[in-house]
Amino acid sequence: MKTYLLIFLFITDVTASITMGKETYAKECKQCHLSLKSVASNKQSKRWKELLSKEGHALAQVHLNTQEAKPSWRYFKSSEYKKQSNDLKDVLIKYSADKSKHTSCH
Repeated sequence: MKTYLLIFLFITDVTASITMGKETYAKECKQCHLSLKSVASNKQSKRWKELLSKEGHALAQVHLNTQEAKPSWRYFKSSEYKKQSNDLKDVLIKYSADKSKHTSCH
């Protein structure tokens, strides 16, 4: 019984993280990158893990080193981004190039 409860809690946590990741993407990323599906499937899950490890430091650096991304600099320097980076990682990995075909993505 305890095993079922732990599995349920884990699945609930992952689902919540993916939902939050979609919401964060829509709020913070969509204005430049548009489709979550096309952005996520552009990279393998291993690469998303690398970019978003350590509170998303590498992905932030990509944006902070690109003049075109200047409108996003405030977000990538914020503590909010650091808090949301795991949720973004979860959703980008879920829809990454090496994961199974996905039919629903916001």
